[in-house]
Amino acid sequence: MNKTLFFMVVFFLTFSGAACATSEENETGGGEQKSMGENWKLTGEFDVDSDSWRMELENISEHPLELNFNSGQEIEVDIKKDGQSESVYQYSADKMFTQALKQTTIDPGESKTWSDDISQKSLERGSYTVVFEVLAQKVNGEKPEKPLKTSDTFTIK
Repeated sequence: MNKTLFFMVVFFLTFSGAACATSEENETGGGEQKSMGENWKLTGEFDVDSDSWRMELENISEHPLELNFNSGQEIEVDIKKDGQSESVYQYSADKMFTQALKQTTIDPGESKTWSDDISQKSLERGSYTVVFEVLAQKVNGEKPEKPLKTSDTFTIK
């Protein structure tokens, strides 16, 4: 009973409207975007100089952060040129994932990072939006109220 109550409190504190987004300009021309909950911080950015993206989920709490996934796919990254509905890049498009339940634990003060080089995609000049999402079906045993998601914008000159 105490364990259930603990996880309910952690879940409530994590997803009770404590999420916010901020932008920090970096030298690549894109902005690093953050989405924060009471116990986690998700950042994502696209580097136009190296045509690569990086996403990090950090556990900022004093307790382990347990993520449950319905498959081997932990994340999705989607890049669209502004004004267009079709993706120019989707992380999962050329990959296959196991169809098994998966659990990942991020210890307090630790983080999990994902990244990819998309230089083979040769993006045209223009403005783009990239959406980063952690596809956890459960966080600390509970379904998240909101997706663990953030975004970034960048321009190819």
